[in-house]
Amino acid sequence: MATWARADCNRCSASYSAAGTNLELAALACTRAYCGDESLFDDYVAALDAATSFERSSASLVIRHPLGSLLFVPMR
Repeated sequence: MATWARADCNRCSASYSAAGTNLELAALACTRAYCGDESLFDDYVAALDAATSFERSSASLVIRHPLGSLLFVPMR
């Protein structure tokens, strides 16, 4: 499967596979616009690249990587 993600002012895409809660992402292909000195683009993309598992509920998505996790919730 393929998906995309917004990473600060850039956009990334990758193919992925999921089995149970295990997650494997292919290398992310991202635009590389300058987003400012305070951008977390590099840290965010590194976390996604290292993703190993996920947990999804009706209220959130958690993507886990070796150094922690990313929490996604719907915008209101």
